[in-house]
Amino acid sequence: MSARDRAILRAVRVGRAELVCGCVPHLLVDGLHVCDQDTHALAGLIAPAIPGRVGMRVLAVLTDAGQQALADAEVTACAPAVASGAVSLSRPAADARRPRHGALNRRPGPDPSPLHNQE
Repeated sequence: MSARDRAILRAVRVGRAELVCGCVPHLLVDGLHVCDQDTHALAGLIAPAIPGRVGMRVLAVLTDAGQQALADAEVTACAPAVASGAVSLSRPAADARRPRHGALNRRPGPDPSPLHNQE
């Protein structure tokens, strides 16, 4: 299962996905349509929460098979990185989570834009 498939299933799990009912239901995540090719790969893993008329938007939910597939995929996706030591399951220290450099650490200063330097 691809990372995108896992992301779609996680969105369904937390209630961010809808299905537009029809003979071929259309999946929306955060109100945006998901490509049909991707939704065919997830057939049987996602279902409408309630029956709906053609064209009606209903909440999408994971089927039992979808919940199991997502659980298995998340374990499989994490296992190689944890086994190699590339990922630690322990929480980093508070200071390790702060960015060390970049735009977030810059102090505010004068605007370098020439529009603001007119006198």
